[in-house]
Amino acid sequence: MSDLYHPEPQQTVVEQVRFGKTRLFISPIIIDLKLSDLKTVDSYHEKQDKGFSEMIKYCYDRGLRTFSVDQDNGAALSNFLRRYKLPPTRVVIASRLEFPPAYNPEFTRAKLTKQSGFLRTYVFKRVKELLYGVGKHIDILEIASWDPTLSREELLSALTELVARGDVRYTTIRAKTVEEFKDWQQLAEKNNWTKFSGLQLTFGLFHSEFHKDKIRYARENGIGLLSCVPSDGGVAVKPSTTERRPAAPQRQNSVDLRFLNEEQHRAFESLQAIAERKGVARTVVLAARALMNGIWPMIGCSNVGHVEQALKAFQTHLTPQEWASLEVHLG
Repeated sequence: MSDLYHPEPQQTVVEQVRFGKTRLFISPIIIDLKLSDLKTVDSYHEKQDKGFSEMIKYCYDRGLRTFSVDQDNGAALSNFLRRYKLPPTRVVIASRLEFPPAYNPEFTRAKLTKQSGFLRTYVFKRVKELLYGVGKHIDILEIASWDPTLSREELLSALTELVARGDVRYTTIRAKTVEEFKDWQQLAEKNNWTKFSGLQLTFGLFHSEFHKDKIRYARENGIGLLSCVPSDGGVAVKPSTTERRPAAPQRQNSVDLRFLNEEQHRAFESLQAIAERKGVARTVVLAARALMNGIWPMIGCSNVGHVEQALKAFQTHLTPQEWASLEVHLG
């Protein structure tokens, strides 16, 4: 095979969209590169050579050129660019910055002693690790979680420095409410720090009224909206009454059907019916619904089949009746 890039002939390419009011254009669906089907770390290179690079090329040829990566799977994207001699500017990279869990002893000790500079050091270390895997700057750095006992000033100052030196272009954060997001923006503006360019949601079947507020605010103020789309549609299927084995752990952000009210059950049944009628997965219906809300969904993919499913979101249109049947909120 030649090392030069050869696009597939007569292939429809997805148009890129502006991220909020920034200068950045992204694909309307972000591909979250998943290595979950790898049995061992040692098998990574074999898997990547046989299929993972092909999957990335499949995405690229179809205009899905925005990828959510970390220090592990970012190497696969870098290898793809080198293999086909493509400049790094031809793709957009999003990366998540998670903070350590509460039981992390070093982090807990730093918080208890109010150790100045620890958060800043942690942020720089994590971004350096991400860049090592990615091999270029990060276009969108997502603050995927936040501990309210930490210093917001220290985080914003560190992010501003990362943007200033070119390691990061834009930042987003997962805020609980519009007011919380406004507080972040006002603090940044007051100190001449980098403001957040986007908001992150979890747009499954069920969502709170706060989601509507954030979507409305983002539209009015040019804020980009990103949302992960749970692979199970955000709903954990109720186990059979004859099931004797203990229930499997629920996915993060999923909702157990056993704890839903009557209205929510009807919405889930409607989701199932719509997916079956259109011949797509529940994830595809929810991704299409996110797109119709002006939200750019992030969908996990580890093979070409997953990408083909994701692409169906562009052809999946909800009627007003179907839309209404899915508009239910968590109580």
